[in-house]
Amino acid sequence: MPHDWIKDVLTDLRDFARLNDMPDLALHLDGALTVAGHEIARTRGASGAGGTARAFAGQGVDEP
Repeated sequence: MPHDWIKDVLTDLRDFARLNDMPDLALHLDGALTVAGHEIARTRGASGAGGTARAFAGQGVDEP
């Protein structure tokens, strides 16, 4: 669950774009939501529970 917040942020941004006549941005954010869902599911499957360490492994990023 540690990465689920990103879907809330993307949803808020998409809704803002829709309400402010930015359909292209809203469409891209729909795609980003789909990608985020797949990435989160993949990360959970790789670590068993959401694994922060696995999510950052090999990416040149220090674990938070």
